[in-house]
Amino acid sequence: MRKLQAVFGLTRPLILFGMLLVYFLGTAIAIGSGYEINMLAIVWGLVATAFCGASVNIMNEYADHETDALTTKTRYSGGSGVLPKGMVTRQFAFIAGWVSAGIGLGILLLGIVLGVTNWMAFFWLVIGTGGGWMYSLPPLRLAWNGFAEVANGFIGGIVLPIFGYAVLAGAEGDYLRVLLACLPYGLLVTTTAMATTYPDRVADKQVGKRTLATWMSSAGLRRVYLVVTLLAIVVLLVLLWTWILPPQVFATSLVILPALVMAYRAYTHDSNPHATARAAMMLAFAQTSAWLWLGWFY
Repeated sequence: MRKLQAVFGLTRPLILFGMLLVYFLGTAIAIGSGYEINMLAIVWGLVATAFCGASVNIMNEYADHETDALTTKTRYSGGSGVLPKGMVTRQFAFIAGWVSAGIGLGILLLGIVLGVTNWMAFFWLVIGTGGGWMYSLPPLRLAWNGFAEVANGFIGGIVLPIFGYAVLAGAEGDYLRVLLACLPYGLLVTTTAMATTYPDRVADKQVGKRTLATWMSSAGLRRVYLVVTLLAIVVLLVLLWTWILPPQVFATSLVILPALVMAYRAYTHDSNPHATARAAMMLAFAQTSAWLWLGWFY
């Protein structure tokens, strides 16, 4: 029972729940783009996402055990505390990560055999899982080599919803259009990574991890944060102008503007990253709702 509790903690349930919501953003884009609703395929992909997402979180816990032992934990940063507390060994976490990934990818492969899912979805799930592992693990160790924020934005903000889209769209999908449509959310996931790494900056620097917060001043970080946030808004406008983003999705996205202002005001002044994480998830939820509305009523 103790090991089961430890594995549950290592999966970072709150972050994993956020991953599942972003998966639904991708399926909503597919539905809003005219693809048929296939509940079996959606649930099948959801279960695969849960296991593969859990494996990514577990492997990041495995890799970040030194940092996590030195940090003050929040809901989104500082790790789960399972390994620093000695609830299980790092080797146990490593094995759990492999098992979880194997189950998730195996479920999707079984879905392909049964005709429920497709190879395009499998491709994107492999990219997302592998990229998530390489965030902290060799040979890339993206979070240790200056790519933490960009990797978060691309993997969590673009690849994951594209996987959700692929579950329904398959090989027929317009993936460039979906990538562009997800870009504003990906940029906000980048700011979320900036906010979650900021409280860990001292510990990260001690163990050799190179995030923006380990070498930039607070003023410099705030400037970068503001530029990325404004870029997300500009991209939304460009996507509307080019008809890549339907007007309904654009209009719904605007509800997060007050949250973006609050997040910027809190960044570096409050070490808690909740405000930024909330703003990003609000955009995902708002756009999911708009895409579903388009699919059901148009």
